[in-house]
This record gives sequence, structure tokens and C-alpha cells, in this order.
Amino acid sequence: LNSADMLNFLVSSRFFLILLVIVLSSLKHSIYRNFWFFVFINLPGTVLHECAHFLVGLILNARPVDFSLLPRKKDGYYNLGRVSFSNLHFYNAFPTGMAPFLLLIFAYFFDKHFFDFVQLNIVSYLFYIFLLTLFIEHSMPSQADFRVAFGSVAGILFYSLLIGAVILLAFLR
Repeated sequence: LNSADMLNFLVSSRFFLILLVIVLSSLKHSIYRNFWFFVFINLPGTVLHECAHFLVGLILNARPVDFSLLPRKKDGYYNLGRVSFSNLHFYNAFPTGMAPFLLLIFAYFFDKHFFDFVQLNIVSYLFYIFLLTLFIEHSMPSQADFRVAFGSVAGILFYSLLIGAVILLAFLR
């Protein structure tokens, strides 16, 4: 499995990468029957997801007042972490709620540079796929995140105009 030809095939085959991600996802969901293993597997991604909310909220004066990584059951599903804010307004609710999308930047650089620091072998490749899948999966905002981000009509209008202006300026250059 650690032959040069096999490793080249693994790294260059998008088909194999997608297949491994789907198999990993299926395994993760079957393993989720054990609650504490589910929490353990998702802890790194949950920490990154909640830290993204916390840092963006802190920078934009949303005033984080509660940060927790203790899982709790709410409305029939498990909430693995949460951050609460005391100063959400039209100007900071959208970026605070959508902050986990910033993890895609982290995932991109992780993808580009992981093997600069780690020797390629079958174990490191499977670990790379696991971590990259976890990071991308946790970069997706939750339903609660979308409610925060889109809770203010003024904020939606403000950021729509801002994003529209940036796109317009980019095309006028």
C-alpha cells in the first residue's frame, strides 16, 4: 500500500478521493450511534466552528458572553457547541453568523500544505482526508447560524449592497 505507484494513484485520483470521502462520511454516520465517540470525532471541527463565531463576534463588537463545547440535546438533535452574544446588530450579525465559512480558507491552505510537513504514506493520506473532510464539514453554518445571520433585514440589505459594490468594482477594473 505504501508503494510509490499506489501513493501517486491515491494523490492524483479525484475519483478515489471522492470515494474515500463518501465512505468516511458513511462510516461517521454509522459510528454516530455512540454519542461520546460522535462528540470525540467532531470535537476538532466544533472547536474551529465555534472559535470562528467567537473571534468574528469579538472583532465586530458582538460581545461574546457564553462559549461552550459541552454537548447538549435540544429539539431532538445534539448541539455540540455554542457561542452567545449580547450585542448583535445589523452590522455584525451576518458576518458573526456566517463566520464558519472562513474555515474554508483554513481548509484550502491545509489541503495545499499538509504534505509539505507530513510524509506521504497511506496512513497520512487517510488522516489528511479525514481532517480535510472534518474541516470542510464544520465550515458549514448551522440552522441557528443562518437565523442569526439573516435575522435583520437591515443587515441583509447592508451586506447585499456591500457585496454587490465589491463585485461591481471588481468587474469595472
